[in-house]
Amino acid sequence: MDGKKETSIAYYISHIWLRGEVFNNWAEFNSDLSKGPKVMQEKLVNAWNNIRDKLVANEQVIVKDRDRIVTPKDFKISFGKTESGCSIFYISFPDSEVYRAEAKCVAIAFTPKMPKYFTMEYAYNEVMIKFITEQKQEQVPETMLDKNKFIVGEWYINFETKAFEHRNYGEVVGEGFIGFIYKIHQLLASEQQNAKE
Repeated sequence: MDGKKETSIAYYISHIWLRGEVFNNWAEFNSDLSKGPKVMQEKLVNAWNNIRDKLVANEQVIVKDRDRIVTPKDFKISFGKTESGCSIFYISFPDSEVYRAEAKCVAIAFTPKMPKYFTMEYAYNEVMIKFITEQKQEQVPETMLDKNKFIVGEWYINFETKAFEHRNYGEVVGEGFIGFIYKIHQLLASEQQNAKE
């Protein structure tokens, strides 16, 4: 690999580009979101293609999903509310071909102070974690990944450092997307309860 870094468009779009749109370009992003799923799906396809072009042009990276063609139908947009009335948009991404911490889905919660950005990421299984620990390697054979397990994460801004930080909340319990929704509702309810105390 000659010191090149492996990445994927799937990782970049969910963990970097979309996160940046939510936190750094909220007015335009929120406007596009309010225009309905078709506008957002087109925006995601355009972002995918632009990101692919930029990553492929970078000679220091290997883009694992560079040949993946996406269409608006590959992105699912849905909306929900918590019991307390907090609006949440869910954006589901195409199934990953790489499975290295890519997000299958993100949830953008419209909380009072600022939006919250949650991810449902493909999880590493116990065998893989042990392998990484023992071998001290970052790259893991595809056969060691569990493509049916997900963890819930959250990107947020550390206001002291002004940098993005990521925390994991553990494994999604239950059926993928439904378990993710349940976990997001739990986290938001807990946060609201803590704010009252």
